[in-house]
Amino acid sequence: MFPGAIDVLPATYLDQLGTIFTRFTTQHSGNVSYGVETATARYFCCLSRRRCWWAF
Repeated sequence: MFPGAIDVLPATYLDQLGTIFTRFTTQHSGNVSYGVETATARYFCCLSRRRCWWAF
């Protein structure tokens, strides 16, 4: 479901997967995090300058 790389902005990609139900942009770390809801599950995605990781 999740590719190693994407060629669009992260928010655009996540919006294609499901509905972004929350967005955290003012974290001390400088990371941006999203909550994404699909038809079957909710995911939390944290984007840093170096990588993106998923929590289920």
